[in-house]
Amino acid sequence: MAKSLYREMIGYNVQPDVVVYGALINAFAESGNVMEAMAYVNALKNAGLSLNEVICNSLIKLYTKIGYLDETVETYRLLQSFEKGADIYSSNCLIDLYSERLMVREAEEISEDMKRRSEANEFSYAMMLCMYKRIGKLDEAMNIGETMQELGLLTELLSYNSVLSLFDLDGKFKEAVNLFKEMVKIEVEPDDSTFKSLGLVLTKSGVPKQAVARLEVLRKKDASNGVQAWLSALTSVVCSNNYDIYDDN
Repeated sequence: MAKSLYREMIGYNVQPDVVVYGALINAFAESGNVMEAMAYVNALKNAGLSLNEVICNSLIKLYTKIGYLDETVETYRLLQSFEKGADIYSSNCLIDLYSERLMVREAEEISEDMKRRSEANEFSYAMMLCMYKRIGKLDEAMNIGETMQELGLLTELLSYNSVLSLFDLDGKFKEAVNLFKEMVKIEVEPDDSTFKSLGLVLTKSGVPKQAVARLEVLRKKDASNGVQAWLSALTSVVCSNNYDIYDDN
């Protein structure tokens, strides 16, 4: 619709305003159509119009999708010059790009600024946790995981999986089991990554790999009963130290 309006305005020799350009840029940014979005950015600039907050946020969304760090940083700085400053989504986009490139100091600066403004959300924390885990800073990652739990910021599967794998790496097996119980209770559906971490918890606790493999077969045949079987196994072994049901037969 915005594109049709734009063509109609051009056809009547009427200069589109920043609202029309903003709608077009946002629409193509949402769909990941880089060439179309950038064409309208250039048209806006050629028309002598200035970027506003809405367009800056749309551009950051686009640049993040295609991995344009320098352009994202430049637009983010412009966004900060406006009265409202950068919003949560745009700040998270920049953390995402920095953390992917392991630019720790830069990611930390954005993260701390969001915390000061009470804007850090589940994704802000989760991205920092994953970055610290990748570079081997497990203490920092664990602190973030514990903070997320305390603040009630574990709702998404990705966040749960990140903390689960961290508990596995740090040998906190009971914490991993309790977190899995929480997932089941609030009906967060686990995936292969979840069970990969839980499988490591079992094998590191002394359960034979063959027994873990049988649990996986059951899960894939019958998801509901399979999850309950995993839960029973984890509770028996990790929380009760009961290995009697695993004899490799």
